[in-house]
Amino acid sequence: MLRSSIFTITLVILLPSVKATGQVPAEQLVPLPDFAGYEPEFSQMMQAMIGELGGREEESRGTGMEFLYYESVEAEVRVYTTSLSVDEVRTKYFDLFIEQFKAQGVPSEAMPELKRFLDDEVIEEIESEPMVQVDPDMLEGYYREMGAETGLQWLECYRTLHPELQNKRSRSFIIDMDERRLQKQDTGEPLAEFTLVEVEVQQPFIDPIGCIIEDRTAITYTVYRMVATDE
Repeated sequence: MLRSSIFTITLVILLPSVKATGQVPAEQLVPLPDFAGYEPEFSQMMQAMIGELGGREEESRGTGMEFLYYESVEAEVRVYTTSLSVDEVRTKYFDLFIEQFKAQGVPSEAMPELKRFLDDEVIEEIESEPMVQVDPDMLEGYYREMGAETGLQWLECYRTLHPELQNKRSRSFIIDMDERRLQKQDTGEPLAEFTLVEVEVQQPFIDPIGCIIEDRTAITYTVYRMVATDE
């Protein structure tokens, strides 16, 4: 609780002009990966897929025992790639956050808690998992049911690479940050909408454009506009 409070208070001090939601630039929540190259075709494909398959849903506790529900009404996807390992990317991102805090005037006495907060609650630990987790036939049924034409195009590549993927594992981690961190705790009012940034980092990854397994690291930077719902 102490770490979250210090982090929130610091950001509110840095962004005193932010009074309405949905106004914080995404890169102010999570820095863009200036150490990686932007992939326009890959980004367009991922943008199309998220449009076909739907965005993201969130749940958070309101006042008392009440839960608030949010769903994304807009999403923007940018994909970057780099020759850096997933471990190096995690370190780079940690450094980007710290540099941004310093540039915005975060007091030195707040830095130790902010660093621990990044490690504990913002930048996840790296995990390893099999690259094949879902049967292609199951995916095809799901994509057809959703009418996901882009998903079916990606699936053709997935089927082609499936034998090679069987014995491969990927290493990945997630960065998750949203605008609710900037809400002053004394308002007592939940946000009606907010910006949420999710960054997924994976190595190796499937390049759907060239239909190859890339031993590089992909960084998928997604910005959601979340709006409260009645359900």
